Amino acid sequence: MYDRYLTIDEVDKYLEWEKNEYENQKWIEEKKQDKKPLQERINYHINNNQLGEGTPKQKVLRNIEAIKLLNKLENDSFIYET
Repeated sequence: MYDRYLTIDEVDKYLEWEKNEYENQKWIEEKKQDKKPLQERINYHINNNQLGEGTPKQKVLRNIEAIKLLNKLENDSFIYET
């Protein structure tokens, strides 16, 4: 499936990036859980009927941008909490 839109090298780089991001997020989440009581956590719900539209490549690019934004927001939030 990937070879239709990405080269093998691009897939490998993406999977490595994804693994590193997962580890980073896991570490950040563990730190946040140490500081934030369960009752203060917020669950967000996405109500967007256009979610999932576009080609697979467009979806991947939008997901990457969303992850970058989420990381920026979480990092900013983490800085202010410490």
